[in-house]
Amino acid sequence: MFKTVLHADDGSDAAFRALALAIAVTRQNAGSLHLVCVEEIPPMPEYLEEIREAKGIAARRFHPVVERARRLAQQAGSGCMFTS
Repeated sequence: MFKTVLHADDGSDAAFRALALAIAVTRQNAGSLHLVCVEEIPPMPEYLEEIREAKGIAARRFHPVVERARRLAQQAGSGCMFTS
């Protein structure tokens, strides 16, 4: 039924509970699971460097979230393909 599952994750416990369901749906349908993490940047940055800095902070903040999600997907079995 679902070949591609998109999961938004903010690192919260609720998001990881939802991830377990997304993994189950992905495995059941032999599909692929895609993870999306979104970080808000300052509303009106004065300089381009502020955007680059915010992007770097977000990447460091979400790295553990992505790795935890990857581990959960791998533990679910070989039928689950995980991309980020």
